[in-house]
Amino acid sequence: GGKGILLKSIGVVGANPDTVFEMVLSRDKHKRHEWDMLISDLELVETIDGYCDVVYGTYEPKYLNWVEIKEGFCLFQTMVSWTRWGI
Repeated sequence: GGKGILLKSIGVVGANPDTVFEMVLSRDKHKRHEWDMLISDLELVETIDGYCDVVYGTYEPKYLNWVEIKEGFCLFQTMVSWTRWGI
C-alpha cells in the first residue's frame, strides 16, 4: 500500500550495443551523470556472473528535492547480448 515513483526516459543513441551497455551499467558517478542525473552513487553488492550485478544506489538530492526519499534502492543490472543474423 505505499506510494512509489516511476521514472522513465527514452532516447536514441548513435553507438553500438556494447558501448551503450557499458555506459548504462557503469557505476562510475561521472560517466552516469552524462545521462542519469537522478542517481548519486552506485555500490556493487554482488556479481552473479559476467552479465548480472546487484547494486545498491542512492538518489541525488539536488535533482530530487521535490520528493522526500530517505532510503536508497537495490538494482539488478543485467546485460543481454543480441546477435544479428545476416540474410
